[in-house]
Amino acid sequence: MARRGFSSCIFEDPNKMAAFLVQKWRTIADNAIARKGFFAAAHWGQTTPAVFYRYLAALKDSFPWDKTHIFLLTNAFCLSATETAIWG
Repeated sequence: MARRGFSSCIFEDPNKMAAFLVQKWRTIADNAIARKGFFAAAHWGQTTPAVFYRYLAALKDSFPWDKTHIFLLTNAFCLSATETAIWG
């Protein structure tokens, strides 16, 4: 079910998913750079996006990395509700 321009995709394997994501990444990055002069993205770390990151790294000099800002996110430093109650 699509909502507000979003749709779901099911891929046969992680490599096909990563290839698709890199194509989308490239389109979005090119549009952002043309509009704002830079591209910024935030991603969760750990092992989930590892295949995607390998595909991004393979772009090497064919991608405008000098105009790209990637922020890695983690919940490692987020306190649970219980911990917040205890530690304030």
